[in-house]
Amino acid sequence: MKKVLILLSMMLIGLTGCTNNDELESLKKENETLKQVLNDSQNRQDISIEGDCTLTIYQICDDYGENEKLVIVSFYQKDPFLIRVDSEVATELNEGEDYTFEVDGKIDIKATSSEVIDFENILSKNSEKLKLVGPAKENEQGESSNRLSISQ
Repeated sequence: MKKVLILLSMMLIGLTGCTNNDELESLKKENETLKQVLNDSQNRQDISIEGDCTLTIYQICDDYGENEKLVIVSFYQKDPFLIRVDSEVATELNEGEDYTFEVDGKIDIKATSSEVIDFENILSKNSEKLKLVGPAKENEQGESSNRLSISQ
């Protein structure tokens, strides 16, 4: 009876050791991945975005409790995104028309050199820095609608 218990205990320890090795390898891989993410986040650089762009106005909505309007816009043939504009500026906008907006100063962000810059997300988060220039001219529409530039 003792021999059977000892044999079962040894088998259990042996099997547990195998799964721990698999878990150990998995944890090592996860640790390396986390180290890479940490290195990438520490290697972020200051990047400035400036220039102007043409946005198509899809819808203008009230922002309750604020003196602003929510405006659903998009770059030429891109997905719509949301910006906030002053209520006074919103009176100058018409749904379905294209307007040129200019970045007032610069928008400063941090990004890695391999990171794709998501202009829609950046403009949505920093819409207070967008200034309405006016209705878009013909040469500002279509493929040339995004004239934002990136500098370090």
